[in-house]
Amino acid sequence: MRSVSMGRILKGCLILCLFAGTRVALGQENKDSLVAETDRWQDRITVSGYVKYLQSALLVESGFGGAPPGVIDQLLGGTVFDHLLHHRLNLGVEIHPSLQLQVGWRNRLFFGDQPRLYALAGQDYGNAVDVGANDYLDLSFLPLDRKAWVAHSVLDRLYLEWRGPRDEVRLGRQRINWGLCTIWNPNDLFNAFSFTDFDYEERPGADALRWTHYLGESGRTELVLQPGRTLDASTYAMQYHGSLRGAGYQVLAAWYRGELALGGGWEADLWEGAWKLESTAFVPVRDQNTRQPAAAVSTDWTRSWESGLLLGGGYLLNTAARIDGNLFADLDERLSARNLYPFCHNLFLQGSYPVSPLFSTSLAAVYSPGKDQNLFLAPVLTLSVATDWDLDLTGQVLVEEKAQKWASPVQAFFLRLRWSY
Repeated sequence: MRSVSMGRILKGCLILCLFAGTRVALGQENKDSLVAETDRWQDRITVSGYVKYLQSALLVESGFGGAPPGVIDQLLGGTVFDHLLHHRLNLGVEIHPSLQLQVGWRNRLFFGDQPRLYALAGQDYGNAVDVGANDYLDLSFLPLDRKAWVAHSVLDRLYLEWRGPRDEVRLGRQRINWGLCTIWNPNDLFNAFSFTDFDYEERPGADALRWTHYLGESGRTELVLQPGRTLDASTYAMQYHGSLRGAGYQVLAAWYRGELALGGGWEADLWEGAWKLESTAFVPVRDQNTRQPAAAVSTDWTRSWESGLLLGGGYLLNTAARIDGNLFADLDERLSARNLYPFCHNLFLQGSYPVSPLFSTSLAAVYSPGKDQNLFLAPVLTLSVATDWDLDLTGQVLVEEKAQKWASPVQAFFLRLRWSY
């Protein structure tokens, strides 16, 4: 009952704040003329977004996407082709100088082989796309759900923001980023994400009430209440961020989905680069018989040069990893700060270089020593075609060792064209 009541309070407060803020803003305006009023409201509204087309080719083994054995080889020649039209609209409305409304609307149209493979396996590709799209509130729907065509629409940002001299309050679906490291963020309790999902730069949102109090130039405290369907599915967290001799640090404590979470992070300059470290320990309070204590530790170091060359590396310890972890299968599910990657020990290397002002290259690699010796490679080529137009080619290749032989069960290639407005 406690979590349900909290959810109702969250919905009610969002509606009341929106109504009250609109009344305040309108009450303080001098309605000199209809034209002047219209001009002022135009200045208070910001619109941005993009349209992207993504074509993908996956060279996979039998059984991909739940398809019956042999279907991919017989019908598709071992290659799965898919297409994605992706539109995003970001809308900001200044209701009052201290009150803002932010909306992010994500629309995607999928068509190609994967929806048909799901249908052959008796599964619904639309439902698979919708998994993890929401938090407490259901703000998504499927306007089209056919065997070969699926359209998915979701509001992944919808929040009110009030700003005072030293305080900031947000209510609604928002991005709460407590992470410091570049790749893996054990401190990011609310919006953990997979770095392999390169086509979702904004990252998922959390339905929550967030209060931030600023202490001087670099210090702040945050309190976040994120309701769930039950107490075990809810999160209530506090964080303090400060600085010490030029380095930044943070500590946090939380009731995290039936567990006690304690963590901290650190960022400082080291060897002319940026060194970051964060970790969180999770101790089950509920379901102690089915869940064990876990810890995640992540660290990375990056350095850039005047030429534009960037090099870096990192490491993740994930004690919650399963022995039989599968990279692409496990990353299809929405991750959590408790389990950021399917494997226990993970080494990360990255590099990027702008060949010219219009063309750049990058390469990322993750090696996970263990049962199958997993190696994940992600090369990227990016070309600026014209103003607000970008074209990039991304590869994702998985290499693993089985029966003392190295093989690549999945190779994925993505060609993406993006127009921003």
